[in-house]
Amino acid sequence: MRSLRGVRLIGLLCALAIVVISLVPNALRPHSGAPKGLEHFWAYALCGLMLTLGFRRRGHVLLIAALLVLGSAVLEVSQAWAIGRTPAISDFGFSSLGACIGLAAGLCADRLLRRSTSSLAEPIVASNPRPTDQQRR
Repeated sequence: MRSLRGVRLIGLLCALAIVVISLVPNALRPHSGAPKGLEHFWAYALCGLMLTLGFRRRGHVLLIAALLVLGSAVLEVSQAWAIGRTPAISDFGFSSLGACIGLAAGLCADRLLRRSTSSLAEPIVASNPRPTDQQRR
């Protein structure tokens, strides 16, 4: 349960970082050196992944997808009023694509995690168990 809270916190911090970095003047924005589209893609993919793992219910995942895509549109439009920033439809596309792929990766990872933890709870049975006394009679 504790690790789930940590993943939720990381996902929410990723979302907050995206908002802040999207609205600060261009001179204050950190630059990775990668193409701008890739920066958008990976930021939203990581955010989508962490939020999906943190909020596992299916209804939550659909809400996360809608909020990330809508949020990327709102942030792009908001850049028209940020100093040195310009909104771009391509940035919205990379952000939305990254969010959706991050969500899909989160759903796959969640399924694998659930499958591996459920298989750990199952008893291990030998392939050729020895017959019990009752079975011998």
